[in-house]
Amino acid sequence: MGATSLNDVEALADRGERIAAYRALLTAEPAHSLAWFNLAVDELDDGAVVAARRALLRALTIDEGLRAKLLPRLTELVDVGGIQLTTELAVSPTMLLYSGRAVDGSAALVRALRDRPPAAALAAYEAHAALAGSHPELIRALGVSAPSGGERFQILEYAHGQPIGVLLRGAGPHQ
Repeated sequence: MGATSLNDVEALADRGERIAAYRALLTAEPAHSLAWFNLAVDELDDGAVVAARRALLRALTIDEGLRAKLLPRLTELVDVGGIQLTTELAVSPTMLLYSGRAVDGSAALVRALRDRPPAAALAAYEAHAALAGSHPELIRALGVSAPSGGERFQILEYAHGQPIGVLLRGAGPHQ
């Protein structure tokens, strides 16, 4: 491949080769915000939305100033339902989970259920919202967002504390 600089990578005509070259460049220079940004654009053009969002979040972690320069199709990747995504927390075949912040600065979680059709995910989100106030330990659902990409996202309050996995593994308060 031989691409060693951002200019070399950008000169590659084939998108697949560019994506591979950006990844190689970022292995050597992980703090290169513009390379992460350009990788996000190529991943999105290639149809890899989750990978594009991941790359864009890495670019914004390095240089938050890039957020003001995003084109609408990129803004939609990292601004969901009024929440600016800041960190990818989990990605699996069944779920996406991100942390973010609302306009008022409060923390929030954004999740997408990937193992069901959008209508079924929406029904699950609505069922969660209907439980509001039924138990003090239940995380409140704050809303639902459906960007043009087709995924349905649920906006949840961010509850500070230990992850439930830690509690279930026996490190909980009753030990």
